[in-house]
Amino acid sequence: MAGAVSREQVRQAEDSLRLLRIQQEKVAARASQTKARLQQFALRSPIGGIVTDVSVRPGEVAVAGQPVITLSDTQNQQILARMEQNDAQDLGIGMPVRVSVEGAPGQVLEERIVRIEPSVRREGSASYTAVWISLGSNALKLRPNQQVDVRVPIGTGKAVVRLPLEALASRDGKTAVWTLDDLGRLKLLPITIGTMGDRFAEVLSGVSPGQFVALAEGRTLKEGEAARAAKAASAP
Repeated sequence: MAGAVSREQVRQAEDSLRLLRIQQEKVAARASQTKARLQQFALRSPIGGIVTDVSVRPGEVAVAGQPVITLSDTQNQQILARMEQNDAQDLGIGMPVRVSVEGAPGQVLEERIVRIEPSVRREGSASYTAVWISLGSNALKLRPNQQVDVRVPIGTGKAVVRLPLEALASRDGKTAVWTLDDLGRLKLLPITIGTMGDRFAEVLSGVSPGQFVALAEGRTLKEGEAARAAKAASAP
């Protein structure tokens, strides 16, 4: 019939189809073998989470007992605080902790200490005590290994004298403040400080309530320099 193909062309098309089917079966067999090998080499975790660290890379030799990957359970997180040894001796289980991040200074989480490691950790030349802190509400949307600010109030006091940290100066390795003499000139007065916070320091001796101290505010103050006393805005 006009427009029809010859029987030879049909046979060639059938042969090509058989070759394609054979190639398809070979590809499917290789894919099945690859999938089986992947299942043999797959690492299965008993918990759900996200990978936060990989210790062994492809091609490296793994050692028995060596961690391969680190998983973080996003549903059950805690904060690791590295405390100075001198500060850690004042801490205890259940003490309140304030957690914040630099990008959200107005948001603070109220958490508690849940565990204090008995031994001292060392990283290079630095030593610290590992303190674990609860993270019940992740309102700050913290990510694993993210750095946070941790403040632990270790004591309270009533009717204490305190100064902002920027008012403190140093002379011969001792703490001092700039104050005014009877002639209205600056003089450096040694003081004794107690507990220090993130904004203020407790004054044990050296200045009295109502006494003026000078804030440098980026300037270099000099002994005997004339100054004028003025009340600063009240601190919260």
